[in-house]
Amino acid sequence: MRGKTIRERSYKEGRSNGAVLDNETLRVLQTVSTLNVDRTDREDGPEPVIDRGLYLDDDGGELRYYDIAKDKWLNVFGEKFQITDQMLTDYPSDSPVFGQLWLNQDVLFYYDGNGWRPVKTILEDKSELNVSIFEDFLILDPINQIGSTIEEDEQYAQFLVPRVDTGRFYSYGHLKEGYDRVNAVTVQYDKRLISENNSTWVHVNPAKLRNVEKKLFLLDKTSQFINHTSSNTEFYGFRRESYGGSLLRPTVDYKAQHQGILLSDVVALKYDFILAVHYSFGWIRSSGELEVLDEKLRHTFATTGLTGGVNVFVEGYQLDPKQYTYDPVDDYVEITDPEMDDDLEVMVMSNVEHMESGVIKAQYTHNRATIRLRKKYTNPLVFVNGEALHAGSDSADLQYDSSIDRMYITGAHANMEYTVMDLYVPSEINGVPDADSFVSSGHVSLYSDTQQTWYIPIPDVPEDEHVMLFVEGNAVTKEAIYTFHDENGQRCVAIDGDEGECLEQMQRYIVLLDTFHALYSEGDNRDVIRTNSADEALVYVNGFLQLDHRFITKLNLAEAEREDNRIVSAFDENLNTYNYYSYSTYYNEWQLISDEDAAYIEQLTNTYTQAPRSILFRERIGNDADVRVYAYKLASRISNPLIVGRMEGNVIPDESENKTYDELLDWYGQDTFYLKNVTYVPGRNSLQVFVDGVRQYDVEEMKLGNGFKLPYPVIGIVSYIIEKPDEGEVRSCEREVLDASDAIDNGRNIYRTKESLYPGSLTVYVSGIRQPKESYTILDAHTIMFKDATRKLIGSTDTFPTLSTIDYNDEAVDVPMMNDDRILIERRNLLSRNEDSFVFTSFADGVSIDLDERGINHDIVDTKDHMLFFLDGRFLGLRWNNEEYELVPTQRKILIHDKLYEAHLETNPLYTLVASDPVLAEQYERLFNKSIEDITKDHLLTIEWR
Repeated sequence: MRGKTIRERSYKEGRSNGAVLDNETLRVLQTVSTLNVDRTDREDGPEPVIDRGLYLDDDGGELRYYDIAKDKWLNVFGEKFQITDQMLTDYPSDSPVFGQLWLNQDVLFYYDGNGWRPVKTILEDKSELNVSIFEDFLILDPINQIGSTIEEDEQYAQFLVPRVDTGRFYSYGHLKEGYDRVNAVTVQYDKRLISENNSTWVHVNPAKLRNVEKKLFLLDKTSQFINHTSSNTEFYGFRRESYGGSLLRPTVDYKAQHQGILLSDVVALKYDFILAVHYSFGWIRSSGELEVLDEKLRHTFATTGLTGGVNVFVEGYQLDPKQYTYDPVDDYVEITDPEMDDDLEVMVMSNVEHMESGVIKAQYTHNRATIRLRKKYTNPLVFVNGEALHAGSDSADLQYDSSIDRMYITGAHANMEYTVMDLYVPSEINGVPDADSFVSSGHVSLYSDTQQTWYIPIPDVPEDEHVMLFVEGNAVTKEAIYTFHDENGQRCVAIDGDEGECLEQMQRYIVLLDTFHALYSEGDNRDVIRTNSADEALVYVNGFLQLDHRFITKLNLAEAEREDNRIVSAFDENLNTYNYYSYSTYYNEWQLISDEDAAYIEQLTNTYTQAPRSILFRERIGNDADVRVYAYKLASRISNPLIVGRMEGNVIPDESENKTYDELLDWYGQDTFYLKNVTYVPGRNSLQVFVDGVRQYDVEEMKLGNGFKLPYPVIGIVSYIIEKPDEGEVRSCEREVLDASDAIDNGRNIYRTKESLYPGSLTVYVSGIRQPKESYTILDAHTIMFKDATRKLIGSTDTFPTLSTIDYNDEAVDVPMMNDDRILIERRNLLSRNEDSFVFTSFADGVSIDLDERGINHDIVDTKDHMLFFLDGRFLGLRWNNEEYELVPTQRKILIHDKLYEAHLETNPLYTLVASDPVLAEQYERLFNKSIEDITKDHLLTIEWR
């Protein structure tokens, strides 16, 4: 019989005198027994002995006590220390304690239990104390001038503002920079450049900003009324011919009324469209952020539509890859070469699948450098020192010996860089019949009297095909290339450059089909400002607000909010084209906007594109333009939370235990399910369906969005996720299903997609089983590789014609495969989607997930949405609102309460099956040459949240 531990021992047992005193002594002993004990495996302190026990942390110099409810060692004087330890933060604490201090604007505040109060009431210059820092939104118009200064005969006006770092300064409605920051709440501006009576300051608290909503209205010049609240809203006026929008001032440009604003006569005459920018605020656990940017990336070029890597040409020469950077997510190239000039011509060309690069070594034969190739090529195009070469019949500069994989370059020498690409593209790479981009190469020898130019015949190139042209090894821009027909009617290509350049006799040329989509050149030169995954942005050019097209685009008119004169663009039924509409409350209908106004709206709302990590302007705005971007990372980035539910299928009675699965399926199987109290919009990729946790690909959505139908009857747990598209999105995600035909070049586990894998986050299922992000790699925008290279990931009736299994007599049989295995890929634009995976090994205390112990991203405690749990790739369908799991932020733990899945976590289906049957156990041990006890009982749990 074991002795009692110190936790269990009591002096009451077997004693009568002094029992109370002795038990008090025991509690004192237990309280201080951990005072000087070293830490064990716990990170926050030693193993606890008693609730409220004490521990002296020598490292931090802090006295701690153990809280048994939180299972944490906490600072004894934690709340006392909080009075001062957050005193210098930028924003007030969202959970202050009584008496807590905060220093802001050189003024000390204290928390009285209800709000923040200043310790002293006036600043040194006797001005009224500025407590507007506590406002979420404020328009100061005119701005409050607190004084002026004179420096070197220049007079400056000083203005008191809520906060310099997060506000915006306007003069006559135009954003102004160039002011001096006096301190955190004061700016000064040259009086010669502004008028204090026409100066405005807009204050937005980024820490609590949860949403930015933009709405465009067609101005009714008769009523002069805009049906939108003025609360937390700033308004901008746009003219049909304007470059951007100007801020409307609440003191002179409009008056706030009950249901909107009434514009002044001057504004009604001056502007044609009104933009409302509305801000929503609220406290949450993680604060929003503001990033103010004004530095443009120089020499940036759009690459929209390209796949894989890129090749860049400057003035026709291929650029060294070290002299440019390529962002495949935001689709642009930045040339970083310090010698780059704005006047130089640039082309961007997509890489092909089959290519390699390197540096020529010092190996010479008859004045020729040798390139040892690592791959075999059918029709190679070679760039050496930036010049293009092709092994044509009359090429003396390049010779290719395919038998030994060698290339010989005349005149090349050591340390020259080279790139080799195959112009022949086999069908297994691009999914179409074998194609060769090569048209012809040689020397210019023909002259056209009618065109008065030297030319190259291309009779075999179809009329609708574009060509690429290299002359003397240099790429020719698309703007300089033109085609015509000679007197025999055959198609020809020639050059007509901006400065009169044309082909000359005996020039060396290479003509290619535009298989690589290299239609990107000087005309696609854009300005780019890089951001850090901003959710929303306000973009100004030369003081005028710019607009992108996202905020007015709707899938259809039915989903657009009906507000008088509000403008939206809605797609047609096939999602191909869209028209512009404005809503009329008088007629209670959406009315088509005139072609003239639609053209102006198209121009106003297409000045830039907000990419995941940058602002891409539609055109070059010039180096002298004053650009300012206010990029907001919202405190809450999810406009539509997830809906997770389970279906109530047919109830299988207890007396059915002895029936086979096929019998149960015939009697109780169900293929049609109706939702209760929730709906979705069909065709938006909003619905996900799982059967026993396995994702179903072929789900028929009901037209009313109130249910779905599976292709075959099922029994088991049917769960679903409804993920409505976020604001501005047409679909919740983009989906593509791959099969064995999408495998590349018979290589193991490399697959080609038609849809782009950029930008955003991916979710991948293989035969309905979700894959952790660590299991695959994105090679380029259309190629995914799974890291398990030991076997083919998906099979088909072609690759695996039979499947070995166990029949009802426990005998091994081979059966033909009836269906292909398939991969489902979903791409979402939401970059804030996160996932973590980890292996479970012990469940002694139930399913309790310690965030710190598992190394889970701490941002998970800030989620306001459902967390999605996948056990070994199967969706568990846990719902927080049904108390099936619980997130405990104070303990940094996730608790799973659903007993059904606790049981699943503690077992391994393979082990359970094999261990229950000696014949199967023998077959397993013979097949895998190991004991069934070696079957892992671990489980991979993946948690997804946003």
